[in-house]
Amino acid sequence: MLTCREVTERSTDLLEGASSALDRVRIYAHLAMCRHCRRFNRHLRLLARVLRHHEPRRQTEPVPDQIIERILTRVAEEGQSPQDPST
Repeated sequence: MLTCREVTERSTDLLEGASSALDRVRIYAHLAMCRHCRRFNRHLRLLARVLRHHEPRRQTEPVPDQIIERILTRVAEEGQSPQDPST
C-alpha cells in the first residue's frame, strides 16, 4: 500500500497519464481508502483544469524554476497536513 506522501508525489504523473498500470492501481487503491488524498487529488485536477483554460491577458515572464519548486513542495506538504475530521 502506498503512503499518503507517495500518492501525492505521484499524483501529477497520474494526472498527466504518465503512471504505469501498476502505479495507477496502487494509487486508486489508496484513494479508495483515504479521503484526504482523494481531496488532494480532486483539488489538483481542478487546479490543472483551471490552468489549462486560463488565458493570460498580457505577456508575462516565465516563472522561475525555484518558484515552481517551492509551490510544488507546498502543495505536497498541504496534502500531508492533518485535516479537520469534520470535512
